[in-house]
Amino acid sequence: MRFEMALHKELEMAKSKRWPLIIPMGPLEYHGAHCVYGTDVLIPMGILERYEKLSNGEVVIMPPFWYGPASYAVAPSAQASSIQVDYDALEKIFHGIFMSLLKNGWRNIFVMMAHQTESLLPMQLSVLKAAKAVTFEFLQERDGEGWWGKGENADFYESMNSIDHPWNWIRTFTPLEGLDRSSLDVSGDHAGKWETSTLMALNPDLVKLERVFDTNEWFCQAGAEATKEIGEKKIAVVLENMKRIIK
Repeated sequence: MRFEMALHKELEMAKSKRWPLIIPMGPLEYHGAHCVYGTDVLIPMGILERYEKLSNGEVVIMPPFWYGPASYAVAPSAQASSIQVDYDALEKIFHGIFMSLLKNGWRNIFVMMAHQTESLLPMQLSVLKAAKAVTFEFLQERDGEGWWGKGENADFYESMNSIDHPWNWIRTFTPLEGLDRSSLDVSGDHAGKWETSTLMALNPDLVKLERVFDTNEWFCQAGAEATKEIGEKKIAVVLENMKRIIK
């Protein structure tokens, strides 16, 4: 179910049944001459559309958030058109999004990101900080000061694995989150074999392999090895991982 296309009755039903609500996000960033600028959002969005089919439609997909800290680590600002958003600004925006969702009654919220996929790099940390701060603020606003010390929270630590536990209301994840990459036959990169292949499998018209060598950037060269088959292989691993992460 797409949030922006949902009617009130259907959205309230999804909320009452604790369907996961997932926000795909990433920056608009330079991906060499052969991949589009929206790669970091188009990949999670495409994978989520497949996940929706696997879950019999029992998921709510939010409109993608297209802005984030691209940084100028890949290419200088004068060379490329990456859009850089400050980490603190990102945190404030998601603070508002998360607070709205919690006040609306959503409790199974995820943010999926395919940029900076190594765990706990700055973009993910900014979103996580907003999530944790909002959770504390919401609980205090709802239950008052001293909420944690009340008797009904005596099993707080014993119930931490429950999806209804406050610490699990809002979570972030990356495609290979929690997996041992050294034991996998798939990996991640930036505009190389893996990312290019994944985008090809999801949106073949948005990859121009013949342009891989238009630049001499090292991270692009392996993009020449990309195939749809390699992309499908990674997508299958990611979908299995999402079944583990999303309850």
